[in-house]
Amino acid sequence: MQEAFVSGHETISILGAYMRLGQVEALEGQDERAVKRFQQEFAFMERVDHGLRNRIQVELHTRLGGAQSRLGAMAEAAASLTRALDIFETRVKLGADEPFTRYDAACAYALQGNKEAALAGLERAALSRREYTVARARIEPERRGLRDDPVFRQLIG
Repeated sequence: MQEAFVSGHETISILGAYMRLGQVEALEGQDERAVKRFQQEFAFMERVDHGLRNRIQVELHTRLGGAQSRLGAMAEAAASLTRALDIFETRVKLGADEPFTRYDAACAYALQGNKEAALAGLERAALSRREYTVARARIEPERRGLRDDPVFRQLIG
């Protein structure tokens, strides 16, 4: 359906379908396939304009950085995570601070090894979207570096 929109056959604009497929593949340990899906999403986003583009890019760069990191492509992962956080910080400066993107930024901080910023972001996201934040934080691979932290364990308790 995402591609059908571009061809003019559908009237619903869908963005993020490739990213969701990549997310599932990452959860299954298929990081090479996930990277390809994330790259497909970037290519798709080049062809359409969407109001949530920057918000989605934070999550997409974060997920790409996580998969690249697990594959050992550390320079590429660092660049993806830096890009995610640059976009996030720009959004916050413009007043577009909401829990979903803050959650994604917390993932990027966690992947960079910045536990303090990651935990602060998760706690802030949980203030308004607790169930969402906790459910995802329990299962997503970007959280592996926080699993033993007492603050994290209390948060997902």
